[in-house]
Amino acid sequence: MPDQTTHQLRILLVEDDESSYDPITRWLKEEGYVVRLATSYVEAKSALETDHFHLAIVDIRLVDEDPDNTDGLQLLEDIERLQLRDVMPTVVLTAHQKYTLQAWDLKADRLVMKEAGYLRKLVNTIKELEEDKICINFALDYVSDSLNVLEDVAEDVNWSMAERPSTKLLAPQVRDLFGKLFVDARSLYVSKLKPGLTGAAVVRIQPTWNGGLGRSYVAKVGRKDKVETEQRHYEANVKHFLTANAVTQADVHYSRHLGTLLYTFAEEQGVALKEFDEFYNRSEANTVITSLRELFDQTYRYWFANPERVLTDVRMLYYEAFQLERKKLIGRIQIVLPELDPDAELIQLSPGKDKVLNPIAWLDLHKEECVMQVHKCITHGDLTGRNIMVDESGKCWLIDFYRTFKSHILRDFVILETDVKYRLMALLSLTDFLHLEEALLEADRQGQPPILPPSFSKDARKAAEVIFALRQMAHKYASTYNSKKDDARKEYLLSQLMGTLNVVRLRHISENRKLQAMHSAVMLCEELDMLAKRSSSKRIIDMYREPVPVSQASFAEDSSFFAPALMLATAQQRFLAENVAKDNVILFIGSAVPRNADWPNNHQLAQQLMKEVDISASVSDKPTKLFAFYINRMGNRKRLIQKHAEYYAPGKRPSLYRAAAKLPWRMVYTTNQHTYLEQAYQEKGESFAIELQANHADCPEKNGTILIHKLFGSFNAKEEDTEPDRLPITEYDHRQHKTIGRVTQLWQQMATAVRQGSFLLMLCPSEDELMAAYQYCQPATAEGLIWLAGGDISEEEQDVYRNLDFRVLPDAPGQLLKVLFTLTNYEGDDIPGLTKE
Repeated sequence: MPDQTTHQLRILLVEDDESSYDPITRWLKEEGYVVRLATSYVEAKSALETDHFHLAIVDIRLVDEDPDNTDGLQLLEDIERLQLRDVMPTVVLTAHQKYTLQAWDLKADRLVMKEAGYLRKLVNTIKELEEDKICINFALDYVSDSLNVLEDVAEDVNWSMAERPSTKLLAPQVRDLFGKLFVDARSLYVSKLKPGLTGAAVVRIQPTWNGGLGRSYVAKVGRKDKVETEQRHYEANVKHFLTANAVTQADVHYSRHLGTLLYTFAEEQGVALKEFDEFYNRSEANTVITSLRELFDQTYRYWFANPERVLTDVRMLYYEAFQLERKKLIGRIQIVLPELDPDAELIQLSPGKDKVLNPIAWLDLHKEECVMQVHKCITHGDLTGRNIMVDESGKCWLIDFYRTFKSHILRDFVILETDVKYRLMALLSLTDFLHLEEALLEADRQGQPPILPPSFSKDARKAAEVIFALRQMAHKYASTYNSKKDDARKEYLLSQLMGTLNVVRLRHISENRKLQAMHSAVMLCEELDMLAKRSSSKRIIDMYREPVPVSQASFAEDSSFFAPALMLATAQQRFLAENVAKDNVILFIGSAVPRNADWPNNHQLAQQLMKEVDISASVSDKPTKLFAFYINRMGNRKRLIQKHAEYYAPGKRPSLYRAAAKLPWRMVYTTNQHTYLEQAYQEKGESFAIELQANHADCPEKNGTILIHKLFGSFNAKEEDTEPDRLPITEYDHRQHKTIGRVTQLWQQMATAVRQGSFLLMLCPSEDELMAAYQYCQPATAEGLIWLAGGDISEEEQDVYRNLDFRVLPDAPGQLLKVLFTLTNYEGDDIPGLTKE
């Protein structure tokens, strides 16, 4: 268990004079502070970037021999740039009066002159700042496993596309935040709640004060920028509108990278609130409905009291509400439906079934019908079971106001319905799910509770009752402001359609449920057509009156397969495997190394060679630059080639290459100069040929031989193929016109195949290689698709690549190849273990 005594005030002392820093360090340590000494500007700047401090003491002149040196002032500017100004007070220490004005201009918190008695003054100044500005309870005791929970909090915060600071920086910040929130408490008991769906960590806190045990709180810890947004939304949209017994934001504090919001709730006789998920699972439907009705009628009453009537496009209203756009939504849908053409009127959702309405194309076709008068008001914006707390009496309390702003009055009803249907309700078979949806739609038409077959589970029946009740509540608000019943129903159906499509982009929803959501979206389009008196030849529910034949069942609906790879295979993996089997996939293996993979790489080799020849090199120097240094020092290009061949020994070969050699690629391109792939084909007994030049054919004939196109040559090539334009090693080699021309022709050959319909699977590409693929292949207009695989690509990064019309597989390259091999080598007609519905 972590040491309870380790939370101490940490000070960065920036001082170059030993006669000064020795006594200062001694005095500060005697006061119980932890001191890190930096004797130069470079050392101090590095410390600020990589370590955590509560206070800095900065001497202005850090090179005494230079009377004009003002490195300390530069460091004050760095403190501002690193966003430390508001969380780390700075004391300027100097013997030179002339610098004081500049120090104040750079927002130093205190100034201490090096004069008689300055050590005592420095210590007193630190104590003042500790009390007035730092305000952390360093003596706070943590009960039981609470400190370990705080360490988990630092790991649980999702940084998405933002660069994640190191745990060394984040972990002490979390502890500081709780020390600020409970500056007068004696101890804390901290327990984890389920993390928020917006990437924040959520914990319950039970403090003990000097007077005894106090009320409990819920704290949300997240990225600083997101907490600042939520704080603004709370102040503008919650504080003055929700009743006091609904939620109270008790406090908010920030550190360098993090922020935390503290919420208080009423408790029944000291019993802590439970999450809505738990309340829903253990309660009867009528109990859940009663609590939700009170939530909307009482807690929401001031939000709903003064709605604003607007003429708007409901599609755009929900794109804004979900922080979504059409292209991003299409990219997410194509994860579960890889063959989706967003402009096609009809799409195929299930193998062996007729095509059905395409919801994306339907929205585009009927966009004018989506423009209607609706009401906007403040809504929670993320009303899921994770953001509702429930007390023993069934009263609901709200947390997480990151998305709380004025939007469609029905937004929260739609979000909560989809959360019940696609997360809280147990997964149903596709046929049962569609019959549930049909029963709910029929209940809407008749205004009567849904009627389900006797075979449906108690869980599904409860979900149907709760969803029907939610729709009835929503209809009340829609019909209040729409004189025609059909208009009110149309408003809710359109809202429901947008909310259902939004389910497909949520990272916490399984692929099975996302496919069900797409079926539901089709049914909503059909229902809207019926409302508009547009006839439909065949509805999707009619296709599922009979059980689905085993041979035609969708893998995503299956629960057991003959191999784990099949059981876990995603729609994208299956679609790609089909094209691999059809000899329609080109493999590209790039030069990047996956995160945390200990693979041989040019960067590591270049650093080793610089040590051999005693040349100082920065870790940021490009290998091609360092290889040029090596040749200049050694005067021998052949020696460098030999060094590469020795470094990339067969014994170091990653398993990725053996896995790649097992699959029937149309052809292979690689920027790697080692021979790992060739060795894998040799071991397998496969015939291959190395190509360094484009052959000016759209699809070169293989004749049973796999073609490996090496853009940058091979270290084991014949001597005539080791010339700089065929085997570019240094930055000068890569800049040669002959090199550029040859490589360009190979990219163009690859692009021609993609434009004519071939798929390109890119494993381990560098950013430069990705941009080259984008430039040459033009994925937006190509007949084929470009697939990017990587297990360390964040959700936001995936969306960036999808916006460039790449398809993204969030799989580690080696694992993806194993799945593709399993899928392409399964020869059974039926899937063993799959039960008929």
